Amino acid sequence: MDTAKYKELSIKEFTKAAEIYDSGHADIYEMCKDDYPPILEELE
Repeated sequence: MDTAKYKELSIKEFTKAAEIYDSGHADIYEMCKDDYPPILEELE
């Protein structure tokens, strides 16, 4: 898998995760929320 495809898939998965997180039913996402800013920064 090339870098562009990997980035595209990563963004897609994080977008799905963000929708769940924002829904108020975060469960596991609530535990991991401190990890998101550095990961999102890296994706940008």
